[in-house]
Amino acid sequence: MINMALIFGNEDDFRSSTLENIVLPYIKASESMQSIFDEMLGRRERRFKIRFIRSSSDITIGLDGAAEIYRAVREDVSKWRRTNAQNLAALQESILEAHINNKTAEALEKRIRSYKIKAQASKLRAEAKRIRAEAKRQEIENQDAMFELDKKRLDLALELAGKINPGIPQAELIAYAVRLLPDLRIITDQPVDAIVLVRRLEEKRPSDEESR
Repeated sequence: MINMALIFGNEDDFRSSTLENIVLPYIKASESMQSIFDEMLGRRERRFKIRFIRSSSDITIGLDGAAEIYRAVREDVSKWRRTNAQNLAALQESILEAHINNKTAEALEKRIRSYKIKAQASKLRAEAKRIRAEAKRQEIENQDAMFELDKKRLDLALELAGKINPGIPQAELIAYAVRLLPDLRIITDQPVDAIVLVRRLEEKRPSDEESR
């Protein structure tokens, strides 16, 4: 059995929305990637068996059938996350700012309808237009940033697929990497600590066995 863990700041962070928005998408994406790895290795597809989900200051998930995806997360995905952490954080912040700007412009446009004095309405309209333009600029920049990150994710997918089956023809390697990409988006977008603790669990395993 493999222990994969998602770590959060405190116990209060573990809510039903945490399971829905972070834990379950993470498990589903991991299972999908493991299924592709099994196909590459010529094995019968295996579904994860979730043995337990428990929470203290972290969420630990006991899984059966997750060997290759576990190693991929521990060794390659965690490294990719560290390398691209700054770009990921900047993108997430910019996406939030664009969303806030769009909501602000929307609120201003609603207020315009209540103004009877044309000069006041005109001033608000100009401000709403400026904020909308800024949000649009941010959205375009965000799309470019997402495209650049996806190129790096594709490089990671190619690396993972090549490690699973080093002798695979190039065309098949690329095809598998493209199939891995949607799941990699989900896994690499999770909190960095979710990946760090997976590695820590693996590092602790030998001493755990010695103590038995």
